[in-house]
Amino acid sequence: MEYLIVEVWCKADRKLPKTRLNIELKSIYENKDYEWFKNSVDNIYSLFRDKSLSQAEKDKFQETFINNNEIEKLCNGSNTPVYSMDFHPIIKVAIVNFFSELYTKFLGWKDVKDNYGYKKDYYDLLVSKTNRFKECPCCGYGDLKTWFSDNRSAFDHYLPIKHYPLSSVNFDNLAPMCDDCNGRGIKGEKDILSSGKKKAFYPFSKIHSAINVLVDFNSSIIPFIIDDLKDEKFDKKSFKIKYSISSPEVEVWNRIYKIESRYQGKLADNKCGWFRKAKNIYGSLKDEIPGYNASKAIDFVIKNDKEENLSFLKAAYLDKIKTFPTLLKAIEEVSGSSEMK
Repeated sequence: MEYLIVEVWCKADRKLPKTRLNIELKSIYENKDYEWFKNSVDNIYSLFRDKSLSQAEKDKFQETFINNNEIEKLCNGSNTPVYSMDFHPIIKVAIVNFFSELYTKFLGWKDVKDNYGYKKDYYDLLVSKTNRFKECPCCGYGDLKTWFSDNRSAFDHYLPIKHYPLSSVNFDNLAPMCDDCNGRGIKGEKDILSSGKKKAFYPFSKIHSAINVLVDFNSSIIPFIIDDLKDEKFDKKSFKIKYSISSPEVEVWNRIYKIESRYQGKLADNKCGWFRKAKNIYGSLKDEIPGYNASKAIDFVIKNDKEENLSFLKAAYLDKIKTFPTLLKAIEEVSGSSEMK
């Protein structure tokens, strides 16, 4: 698309637009099955040829396109995003419509896939054995299809098309994400950069520090942990979520994807089950291992479940349980059936 903007539209003159297209774009332009592309190219070419659009304004749009496609720089604050409302009025509507439709149309055409590859191939590269993605890289637990799947999980336009149409087909802006994170009720079309006022994690960065989740709660919820029959009275906000690092990027991630609330929900769902698992492990090993206690049973669960879904949250929760003598005592009060006395 950069070629189309820089070498075709921004150089619009009396020549026909197809004379400026490169081989790949010309093959699509001349294909009768892609009439929408030809009509769009011609229409926007004529708008750029309008005498009331100065060369300086064309150059500005060219710079805007390049700027808005440097996704990592936008995320770290090196670049300031330019929004469609600031496009020149002569080209604004046509440009927004074209790029908004481009992702669903352009990347699905056979000629494009044959020349540039399939979205599934790109997806498989991202979730390959090397990266070992099994859960959503955003929330850490959502289901994500692997490269062995016949289809793929949806790509999220990290910078949404609604706000950043010029980056609609930029693969650096397409991140595999679970349905929850990508859904309207969570991220949807929210602008993660807040009009350039916020920094955000770049989804393909490998240099940011790992975020460890810490779970805190007080003794008031102990009855709810021991007895899950009281769940209807339990407030998930009794769990306090903290992170090992504090930064603008973490704040944006937590807010946009509702991470704290979702983690609180998972803790509320699993608080009794994870507690019972430690209790059952203690019951099965206490007679076999001299000096075995509740803390060792908890450590056993954390170590052996580290490959399971939500293991990071389970470990933080069980570590907190170890700080309550009442809960440790409850784990050790078992009978042969591993039930409370």
